[in-house]
Amino acid sequence: MTNGHVHAPLGATSPGGQARRYGPADGGGSLLWQAANAWSRRLRAAVTPHDLTQAQFLLLAGLARLEARAGEPITQAGLAKACGIDVTMASTVLRQLAAARLLSRRQGADARSRALALSAAGRSRLEAALPDVDAAEAAFFRALSADLGAFKGALSVLIGRRPRLAAPSARATTPRSP
Repeated sequence: MTNGHVHAPLGATSPGGQARRYGPADGGGSLLWQAANAWSRRLRAAVTPHDLTQAQFLLLAGLARLEARAGEPITQAGLAKACGIDVTMASTVLRQLAAARLLSRRQGADARSRALALSAAGRSRLEAALPDVDAAEAAFFRALSADLGAFKGALSVLIGRRPRLAAPSARATTPRSP
């Protein structure tokens, strides 16, 4: 018993009668963790030459994306939510980015909120890093090729998001001529 939870012994069966498996080669969670670590190494290698951390890159990229769409100020909380990052962690990283003059943080609509804006230096740093991140992502996910959409959909489900459906191809929606 650990932390009030009873763990079944190795080799025990689950309520469905299947053998429970624990180990790096068998568990879905373990495989997901290994894949996430492998991706993290690739992303770190892509952003480090640009003097960015993974979290800094993600927040700069998220801010740029939201700025392109938004007609209203972008808050720290809104950016953290859009990027799937803890608000407290985002706040710490955003302070670092502001200190490096890659973005500005100013008083938001209320005393506790901060409105964000990407600086010219931040945009330049992001634009320099994007090709390397895109290349790392293409290389990492190349093995999934045609299955990448389904993989992204499955990951979306696992994190509680509704998966995006692919748009029908132009051929399927174009009327045929007689």
